[in-house]
Amino acid sequence: MNAIVIRLIKALYRISCFLCYFSGLYFLLSYLKRNKPIILMYHSINHHNSQNIYPDNIISIENFEKQVEFLSQKRNVISLEELVRRIEQGFKFSPYTTAITFDDGYYDFFLNAYPILKKHHVPATVFLITGFLDSGGGKWEDRLAFLMNMTHSSPLRVDVDGRELLFKTSTGRERTQSIRELQSVLQGLSEDKLMRTISEIEKAIGHKQDVFPLTALRRSEIALLKDDPLISFGAHTHSHVDLGKVNASTAKSEIRTSKEEVEKTTGKRCLLFSYPFGKKKNLTSQVKALLRTEGFTGAVTAVPGAVTLNSGLFELERIAAANDATVEFKCGLIGFTLQRS
Repeated sequence: MNAIVIRLIKALYRISCFLCYFSGLYFLLSYLKRNKPIILMYHSINHHNSQNIYPDNIISIENFEKQVEFLSQKRNVISLEELVRRIEQGFKFSPYTTAITFDDGYYDFFLNAYPILKKHHVPATVFLITGFLDSGGGKWEDRLAFLMNMTHSSPLRVDVDGRELLFKTSTGRERTQSIRELQSVLQGLSEDKLMRTISEIEKAIGHKQDVFPLTALRRSEIALLKDDPLISFGAHTHSHVDLGKVNASTAKSEIRTSKEEVEKTTGKRCLLFSYPFGKKKNLTSQVKALLRTEGFTGAVTAVPGAVTLNSGLFELERIAAANDATVEFKCGLIGFTLQRS
């Protein structure tokens, strides 16, 4: 899908949210859905031009603070652990129940999100990619964003599986769009081809592989967070692999290692899991069975939707928070979103 079409879809969505809110439909739907809890999904809380984070993962600090303030005043925010416990025990939910989650364990959770959550006394669960706990490194999408933002060549020539592709990088907007386009191309490659292409981009722009900004939470930051009752930690695999693609042995290792590392780092049981990528194609009955065997009590997806007492504990749906603090964010709370299944 090209950039013009994407911008058009987003513009139509914003207009639709505006009409939904100011027509009063939002308030009606919010009331009708008040007894259906939602789980909000966040990734990075940072400045929109952060060079070392994949751009679509960022919610601005200003928008996040306004969102949390709204949630603390208008919603019944509980921990994800409490939400799962209520489903298990068949307890009814209070109106407008909401849980907040963060995937990938970005360092800016400690720097930017945690102070805001603490200020408003709002709980959250952070899902860690445990392979980064020592290095503080980032996923390949974040490395790609950093490299594209570092380049001074425009267009940037990238050889992808035998095809030479050109990406414009002269302006911030061009770089952002090129990062999205190249990410879309690379995610279809095998792990070996993907990492080889990233290495070739590093060589092309003259960047050393071992020089990368602090991106993920390390054990030292987690040590400062783990005893706060507002904050809990879950597992997000060890290296952020697609569990729907790897073999059973690799999936088991990724799940078990991440659970063990979270427990070792926090000193607490790790009972909750977040599927990398989290779409329906990434969830298999085999993976869900592995999670149960390893002692998890629930798992969250990136499939949009609300929660009910009949929700499957290992396929809990979530709403991706919009990078907005007004009508788009609020419409997301009633399930009106561009998020894909």
